[in-house]
Parts: sequence; structure tokens; C-alpha cells
Amino acid sequence: MKVTVTPKLKRTSVVLSFKIENKLREIYTGVTTSSEKWSKAKKYIKGEGKLVLEKNEKIDELKKEIESYLRKLKSKGQEYFHSDLLNHLKSLKKNQNIKNNKTDLIHYFDLYIDQKTSKFSIQTIKAYRTTKNHFYHYLNTLNKKSIKFQSINHSILNEFVDHLRINLNLSPATRGKHIKNLKAIMNQSLNDGLHDNSSFQSFKKEKEDSAHVYLSHAELNLLNQFRDYTESERFIIDVFLFICWTGVRFGDYFNLNEKNFINKREKNEKMKKSKEIWYLHFIQEKTSEEVLTPILYKEAISVIKKYQNNLPKFSNAYINRSIKIILNKYDLINQSIQVKKEKLKGEYLKRELISIHTGRRSFCTNQYLEGTPTQFIMAASGHETESSFRKYIKADQLDKSKELINYVNY
Repeated sequence: MKVTVTPKLKRTSVVLSFKIENKLREIYTGVTTSSEKWSKAKKYIKGEGKLVLEKNEKIDELKKEIESYLRKLKSKGQEYFHSDLLNHLKSLKKNQNIKNNKTDLIHYFDLYIDQKTSKFSIQTIKAYRTTKNHFYHYLNTLNKKSIKFQSINHSILNEFVDHLRINLNLSPATRGKHIKNLKAIMNQSLNDGLHDNSSFQSFKKEKEDSAHVYLSHAELNLLNQFRDYTESERFIIDVFLFICWTGVRFGDYFNLNEKNFINKREKNEKMKKSKEIWYLHFIQEKTSEEVLTPILYKEAISVIKKYQNNLPKFSNAYINRSIKIILNKYDLINQSIQVKKEKLKGEYLKRELISIHTGRRSFCTNQYLEGTPTQFIMAASGHETESSFRKYIKADQLDKSKELINYVNY
């Protein structure tokens, strides 16, 4: 006996209804509409336009799939189980999603992130999700919800950059990071054989010299030796200086506990007798790499001892806000510098540009200026390549400055 599957509206949901073994069954299609737009006579959504067409096609395809499933069941003489039909439809939907993911950039974003979850840090995964959200919102401005890999070209990427700049007011550096993430997704999908579009590879991300500054040893000593801080202000200063003296990332500082500080007596070729050496031993949050590095500055060890191996903990935003307030309150680090950036132009006091990240940059730059071999600094800072390290501290500019000293005429 033929089973007829009939679309009908249940409140605002379109369901497919059929009777089998004298029992009424219903399958929700996932399509919604209003009673005014539903045709009871013709059993479809009234109106015109792409969205209406897509909804009616989805209803019709699901109706045909259920009827086909029931016919095959009958021809094989098998018993009907509603749960089996639901699992069958769920499997079809999953396969369709996979099929879509092979050509759709937005869906592939999720697959890529899922594949990399165990390899990337939480921060990196969050960055990719942010890029996906920004790109999805950009597509919304074009009245699109998806885009094929083949459609990603210089024109699309330029429009996306404009969206980041105009609508989201993001800086060139941040825009560049989103382009970098997007190109990584495209490269991975290209390597996976999902498309043959390589035109995106020649698109260059924006570059802009950062306005990030570093503090010299003299400036760090000034902050450390200043005696008028309140107790709560001293907590902030100590944390900031600890990062300046060790070069750890903020996330790694925040995760440090007494188990991460190691001190033992050691002796090498340059030491006449053994001495106590302090080490930092931890797993980097960003790279998941193990770090075991000696603490170079005795001032950092004094901070560790002061807080009995448990440093005060504050949020990134709180330290950034507090350090500026403290420096301004006591008129510290008041050198004027010129800044030329898209979103920051003119003359600023150096303290206005200081943040928690200044700590890590200060450590790396000071060590480089002292002549410490780059690979040793990188072991402490966690930079993976020398090229990224040199860009980070603007090494080329520092080298030119040092060489100019040979040409002074006094």
C-alpha cells in the first residue's frame, strides 16, 4: 500500500505527515513560515523570491526522500521503525553538510578549527573564530551567507579589508592578522584538494610599524626604585617589572605558580664556584612548548622571593589601565615621542604607549642591545623563528643605530 507524505503547517513549522501501520507520524523539516504564507490547498509556501524557492525545494526534497525510503522498506519486506528513519535523514543531512563544506569557505572554517583544536592554543583558536565571524559579517553586507573557494580573489579580499577598516575600525596590524588567518584556511583547503584557486596567495597583508615601545634598564630601575607607590600600586609595578625582566607572555605569567620556579646550585666554566641559579619551567600557553630558562636578572628573583613564589595575579586589561594611571600620577616615563600610524598620529608621552606587552618587548630588546645571542633570547621569549624575533624588536633599526655610533665626530 502506497504511503502518502503530506506537508502541513504546525504553528509556524512545516512538518511532513504520513500514516503507517495505522499510526500518524510527523517529521519536522526545519522550515518555518507564517499561516498567511502557507497554502493549505497546494501544500507549499506562497510568494516569490530566492528564499521562498529554497524553502519549497527543501520541503519537496525531504518529502521525496521519505517516500523513497518507505518504498524501499516495503519492497524488502522490512518492518518500519521511526527511529531508523530519523537516523537515515540525520545521516543524509550530515553527508550534505560535508559536501557543502568541500566548496564553502564558511563551513570549512569550522572543520579547520575542529581539526586544529588539539594543536593550536586557545588564543589561536579564538583568533580564527574571530576571523570567521568578521568574514561572515562581511558576507552579510552582500546579502550572502556562504561563499565558494573559487570566489576568493583580490577583489573580495580588498572588500573584506575595507569592511574591517571602515565598519569595524580595526588597525592595519589587526586587519593583517585576519588576512593571514583567511589565507591559512584557503591554503589548507587547497592542500586538501578541495579547489584549485591559488590567486589569493599573491594578496599581501597590510604592514604598519607598531607604536609599541620598550623601556631601557635605566627606566626599569627608575620604576623599581621609586618609593612613593601605594601598596596596591606596588603590586602592579612588581608584576609589570617581573615581565620586563623575564620576557614571559602575559598568559604564561598568569599561569605561573610556585611549581614553575626552580632554584639549584650550579657551576660552569665561567664560575669560580657554584652559585644558586633560578629557572622558569613551564608550558607555553600559546605554543604548548616546554620552556626551561634561567632567570637573568636578580631583581626578578627578588620579586619572586617577595611574594613567596606566588606572584599577584591581575587581568590584562586591569594591568594596562593601572600602569598608565600610576605612571601618570607620579609623572614617570615622561619622554615625548612622535608616532605616525593610521589610528595614532602626533606627539605622545612614552608612558601613554606602555602596556603589559611592553614588558616582553623590553626584555627582548635590552638583551639584544647587550649582545646576547639571538637564539638564547628566543629560548627565553618563546619566539619560534629568528625573522619573527627580529621584526618584533625592530632589530634592523637597532643595528643601524648602533653602527652610526662609529661616525660621531666628538
